[in-house]
Formats: sequence, structure tokens, C-alpha cells
Amino acid sequence: MARTSVRLSLDPNKCDRCGRCVRVCEPGSLKVGPSYIYVDWRACNECFKCVEACGRGAITRRESSRQKSGIVAATGAGKPKARSREKQPGKSASATPRNKVKVTAIHGPWTLLEAGLLLAIVLVAFLAKDVALGSDTFKAMTPSSAVMARVMVLAAFYAAQIGALWGLVRRRGLTLAEAFSLGRMRTSLGSKAVSIGLVVALLVGTRAAMWTYGVFVQALGWNPPVSANADLTSLFGPDTFGLMLAVLIVVLIGPIIEEIVFRGVLLDAFENRVGVWVALLAQATLFALYHFTPWMLVPTFVLGLATGWIAHARDSLWPAIALHALYNAVPVGIAFWLAAQG
Repeated sequence: MARTSVRLSLDPNKCDRCGRCVRVCEPGSLKVGPSYIYVDWRACNECFKCVEACGRGAITRRESSRQKSGIVAATGAGKPKARSREKQPGKSASATPRNKVKVTAIHGPWTLLEAGLLLAIVLVAFLAKDVALGSDTFKAMTPSSAVMARVMVLAAFYAAQIGALWGLVRRRGLTLAEAFSLGRMRTSLGSKAVSIGLVVALLVGTRAAMWTYGVFVQALGWNPPVSANADLTSLFGPDTFGLMLAVLIVVLIGPIIEEIVFRGVLLDAFENRVGVWVALLAQATLFALYHFTPWMLVPTFVLGLATGWIAHARDSLWPAIALHALYNAVPVGIAFWLAAQG
């Protein structure tokens, strides 16, 4: 086991994700994530520039050195992963009471294996959902029965994704909120204002790109197979109850789960292997292909790129979720407004 003289104390609970420490770290051994501070102790040269840059006490000097091996990620408790206990002579493994066994939470970047497994489960669930919605059974139902059946299929589709995400974070001893920092945003009002401004700007930009793309391809004679507005009202029903279902599923549940999958796991896994820009392009491409609609391939790619960038730039999923939700809210609002006009 290698010994290092690095003397740093890490407290992610005090971190506001400003990024100043990362910028001054010349060896590049420091990474700050949504709920962790990650240090490659093998590369750290103990210059303490990160300590000087941090004004919140998230990175400080400590008095005694400690043995490190490989890469360690500090969690909210600032403790390394506990070693497994060796069996003592004359004592059985069951001698330790169950209620005294503590599972150490593991924070840190997602692996490509975890991302690939999650993506495979999501794609299987998506194909199963499409097969169910396009079956003859649905076509033979009455409109009201078909709406409720579609909602049940969509609920199962998102439940499968939540189950896969829960399984991943459970392996690390975390909750969904802890793994993706979905609790209260611990940032200043100024930082929140910047995030809101970026969300609004990107919403206008992505919607303008969608409109421009639509005009361009229709000028070339390529028309969408079905109107998005008509598709929404036929899927959920054109009445107030249908609007409530559309808001719940399309504006709220869908964006939250998709952002966790694509920006919370896939972007994080790619970024730590191939760099941020390649990671942004890769996850945006997978996001576009995931929706499996040729007509919407380019706009969905642009949305994935925008949400990926803001999640990376603000180091939080909340701005990406807000942008995605507002992006989806536009066609939902238009669809049901037109339905109300008759």
C-alpha cells in the first residue's frame, strides 16, 4: 500500500460547487461533483492551492496524514470506505450483531458498466412500452379505456427506470436524492439567478432551433407523420383530466427521470473517461436515439446537448430538469389550448 503525505480534509456539505478549487489544481487530481469531492491522491502534489481557493471550508488542511491507496472520493461525511473486518479466532462471523454493521456510502463518478446496464434496461423498457401502446388490444378499446391503459403502460415504463436507478444507487449505499443531489439547492441567490437566466435563454434557443428545423425540413417536403399536438390530446384525452395527465407525465415525471438517466449517470460516466465535450455529444446522441423518432432526431439531440451542458456548467441536475420540463410544457400547452378552441 502506498503512503502519501497529503493532508486535506474534505467536506462536500460545505461546498457550493463554484469550481475555483478545480481550476487551480495543476495536477488535475481534484473533481467536484453534485454531492462529493473527489481526489486522486496519487496525483496530488500537496500544493494546497485548492485550500486557498476555497472560501467555504469545504477543503481544509488537516494535522495528521493518512494512508491512501488509489483514488478516494469524500462523501458528505468525509470518510473513506471502511475496511471489511477479518474473522477473529474463536469467533464466528455471526457474532457481530446485525444492527451494528454499517454500510459505507460510496460517492464518486458512475462507471461505464453501470451506465451501460442502466441504458440497456431503459431501452428494453422503451421498446416494451412502444409494443404495448401499438398493439391491437389498445386499438380495440374505447377512448376512455385506452387513455387509462396508456397511463398504466407509461407508469410501468417509468417504474422500470426508477427501479433500475434505485438498484444502482442502493449498491452504493445511497438514496436517489443523495446520489444525484436532488435535495435543497445549497447555492446563493446570485447562483440561482444565473441558473434561471441560463434556463430561460436555452429554452428560447432550443425552441427556436426546433421551429427553424421544422420550417427547413417541411420546405424540403418532409412532413411529420403526425402532429405532435394531436398526438398529445389523443394520447391523454382533450379534456381537463387529459391535461392533468399530460402535465404529470410529460412535464414532470418524464423530464426528471430522463435527466437522472442521461445527465446524472451517462454524462457523468462518459465525462470521467473521454472528457466533457465528447461526453456531451455522446449522451445527446443516445438521448436522441432513445426517443426513436426520425422526425424529432435533430431537435431532441439539440435538447440533450443543451440540458447536458447546463447540468455540467451548473454542476446540478435541477437546471437541466427545469429546462427539459419547460421545453415539454410548450407543446403540451399548445395542444390543449388548440383542443379547447375546438
